[in-house]
Amino acid sequence: MLVSLTRSTALVRIGDRSVIVQGEALLPGYGSPDFVAYRNSPLTWDNGDELTEEEREAVFEDLVRSAAERGMTIEIE
Repeated sequence: MLVSLTRSTALVRIGDRSVIVQGEALLPGYGSPDFVAYRNSPLTWDNGDELTEEEREAVFEDLVRSAAERGMTIEIE
């Protein structure tokens, strides 16, 4: 679940763990997404453990879905 979004990060919580995804907020309009998340950003759980490839995909899928439920668009780059 998308917990918070800043100009450069998205905080995603899955179960009882959280991860910060690096990215960039864009100005609304002109067909751009609200936020671009960087697929290659280093991702670690809040306890410092690195995410597996399956967990990374689950985080990005959850981020896009959670944002869409709020009427926002997030693109993974």
